[in-house]
Amino acid sequence: MGYWAFRTMNGIGTTTEDRTMIKKTLMAGLAIALLSPLPALASFYAGAGVGNSFVGHEVEDSASQIQSIDKNSTGFKFFGGAATESFLGFEGGFRSVGKVDGYVTDQSYSTKTSGWDAEALGRVRLSFVDLFAKAGAFFYKTTTFVDDTSDTNRGTGFLWGVGVGVNFEKVGLRLEYEMMNVDVPEDLSMVSLSLTLGF
Repeated sequence: MGYWAFRTMNGIGTTTEDRTMIKKTLMAGLAIALLSPLPALASFYAGAGVGNSFVGHEVEDSASQIQSIDKNSTGFKFFGGAATESFLGFEGGFRSVGKVDGYVTDQSYSTKTSGWDAEALGRVRLSFVDLFAKAGAFFYKTTTFVDDTSDTNRGTGFLWGVGVGVNFEKVGLRLEYEMMNVDVPEDLSMVSLSLTLGF
């Protein structure tokens, strides 16, 4: 029976060495931000969201041919956060980007990714509308099944995102785009709509 090997795509920022350097640099910056003196916490919130995940990677099939995989799936997340009296905030939660499956040549495959995340968040408030951006760490697990065999990849990747939210007193809605830089799969992002509740 043939085998598959996940491969990174050629180009700047996609080699293993580039990914490691990017992660170390961004993690160091995040650590400095989180350890800096913080303003007083002003409010807390919790939320849940659902959306569309975009999964892309390259695989080598049993004939040693490179096949590009681009699939969509339904993902979900649960999160909580704290806002400060300034523009700075913090957020963390759990997410699943869903499961994708299909066939390449004569082999069936499926892959699913989930994990915990923690981010620093910057917010600009315009009346009842919020514009925000965030960056942090994604502690992920990806399980890949090829025919009757499976492989699990665990690691820490960089996560960033941008979004817009509307707030009606303690209830809010927000739309956001997030990109997760992980080793497997090589391309992973998510567009989601979430409901938040402040307390």
